[in-house]
Amino acid sequence: MGIELAYINTKHPDFHEAQVVHKAVTNDQDGMRTLQRELQAKQQQQALQEEKENRVSTCRDGLGQLENLKRFTEHC
Repeated sequence: MGIELAYINTKHPDFHEAQVVHKAVTNDQDGMRTLQRELQAKQQQQALQEEKENRVSTCRDGLGQLENLKRFTEHC
């Protein structure tokens, strides 16, 4: 139990900014480039996920409009 309580998840996003600052202060160029690549990859992944969610939402909206059109034409 004590080991579990003592564990610090340094991969948690809250630690990312501190790691970037440390790398900048210690002038670790290779580490900074690695962190920049990781950050860019994460941002690209988030952008792709948002785009996917937007496409799903758009499809749902389109299907809803088709259903409304179908109901409207059935009543005419």
